[in-house]
Amino acid sequence: MFFLAQAEQATQTGREFRSWEQVVNLGGLEISLIGMTVVFSSLLLVSISIALLPKILKGFEGVLPPESTHGLSTDSPQKTEGVSPEVLAAMAYVLHQRRDSDS
Repeated sequence: MFFLAQAEQATQTGREFRSWEQVVNLGGLEISLIGMTVVFSSLLLVSISIALLPKILKGFEGVLPPESTHGLSTDSPQKTEGVSPEVLAAMAYVLHQRRDSDS
């Protein structure tokens, strides 16, 4: 707030801020150091929380569901018995062609 008041006063009198002396006199170095400290502390806190996340999640193993199988159900495996490898290859080719034609 002090800086804003002095900046407004300088604007009214026609002076401009152009030298390092004015930055030092108006507390610019202190403001920048405080800002860098806040940013560093925040990044440090985020880094520590990310590092501790696996340990925290281990405490929730009984509550959280098991890992996903990426959409594949392990309860009912896909039945490919009785289907020849040639037919499976043709099906894979058709699916591949459809996917390429959609994009």
